[in-house]
Amino acid sequence: MRIPLAVFGLVLLCAHVSSPVETALIEYDIDGTAKYVDVTWTNGSNGTEQKQIKLPFHESFRGPVGATAYVSAQKVKVTRPDPTSIYGNTEVLSDGVHGTVHVVIHIKWKLAGEATADAPFGIAKASARVE
Repeated sequence: MRIPLAVFGLVLLCAHVSSPVETALIEYDIDGTAKYVDVTWTNGSNGTEQKQIKLPFHESFRGPVGATAYVSAQKVKVTRPDPTSIYGNTEVLSDGVHGTVHVVIHIKWKLAGEATADAPFGIAKASARVE
């Protein structure tokens, strides 16, 4: 019995597409005495996310083995309209100058990278290969 070449190729293609991607647990922890930071990190689909957060912060997900886990956090000035002011003054929630920011990466529950910044508007950044 002869199997047509097209059917054989389709079977090989399906076998190749269905191979699972190995992943690992990645955790980012950001803390410190600063109140707010702008944070950038690689996510579970190996894309980049950015947002402003209030400290402390924790993010965990599964990411592909072989990728690079990256997180950075920069101290930032945050203001809002002063709710008690009749003159439209602003209230400073975080000045971006004082305090520290500390970032940590854990991969498979093991410390993979960390950094601390205490300079005005300082950036703490860490990266590690996911293995």
